[in-house]
Amino acid sequence: MDGVIAGKFSALLPSRNGVFSGKAADQDVTLIILAARSNHPMGIFGPGYAAVDDYMKRMQTELANNAVKYNYLGATTWMATGERSTANQVMVATYFRTLEDVHAYAYSPLHREAWEWWNKITKSHPHLSIMHEVYQAPKNHWENIFINNHLTGIAATQSIFTTGGESENVEKIWINPIFDASKGKLKTHKGRIEETEGDDHEKGLDNQYSRIL
Repeated sequence: MDGVIAGKFSALLPSRNGVFSGKAADQDVTLIILAARSNHPMGIFGPGYAAVDDYMKRMQTELANNAVKYNYLGATTWMATGERSTANQVMVATYFRTLEDVHAYAYSPLHREAWEWWNKITKSHPHLSIMHEVYQAPKNHWENIFINNHLTGIAATQSIFTTGGESENVEKIWINPIFDASKGKLKTHKGRIEETEGDDHEKGLDNQYSRIL
């Protein structure tokens, strides 16, 4: 149970200035899913895959070190273990504030270096696979819920949070922006997209499943 947060919680995003409005999903969020795989008989030990892995790790490190510049929120890595018996795909779910932030990083020096390297070797290394998917969710069109879970996905992101309000003792700190979802509008799907106050289950079905979601 190490790292598991008991109960029901949801991740919200503060404004770029680190202020929470009190509303759910009131910021845009963009998700880019990146993945790589080696289809070589030697799997990840096949030619070229080490370089792919190195570029992916270097870019994630660069984003983490320049999070404010690129409006990078965080990432979680998964492995698709059920697709086949060996050489499964590694996937990274990476969160930004806007699609423009994704574009800005795409033209950064390190990403351009990786891009140019790939274009040079792709014909000679047909066993290497890479892919991405990009989704831009405007405010009030995304939500999340976690129950007895560790920090993963959008809950593992970090945002700057401004403390002190209007006082002179304003401090900016990095936080995982998670909130209690056992009460209030964060209790329900419609509440988490600002369509209700989270009381919609009280007006309809009342069962354990609806109370959890």
